[in-house]
Amino acid sequence: MYFESSCYETEEFRIFSIKFKRLMKEMFKWDKIKFHKWHFYMWWFIKRNDKYVYFSIDDVRPYRDWRFLIRTAKNDKDYTWWANHFTDYINLKKHVDFLFDN
Repeated sequence: MYFESSCYETEEFRIFSIKFKRLMKEMFKWDKIKFHKWHFYMWWFIKRNDKYVYFSIDDVRPYRDWRFLIRTAKNDKDYTWWANHFTDYINLKKHVDFLFDN
């Protein structure tokens, strides 16, 4: 997908973020999801039972494989908790599940 580089949110990114949010809701349908976006970046907090996992995607404009940062969180406002891990889209669900289970 092509994203026009801009200093504001483009229509292409707006449409993409809506579709990607739906995809994440399907992938993590058993969890409470809190979604955020800003200037070509997206991030989520997912809750399962009393545990939280935070994950984010780098700037989506580069034309390469996207990398997700994932980590445990204390709550849905915690951007600093625990160690960072990185994964790709193919392994995202597996790695998020691992963080919930450990």
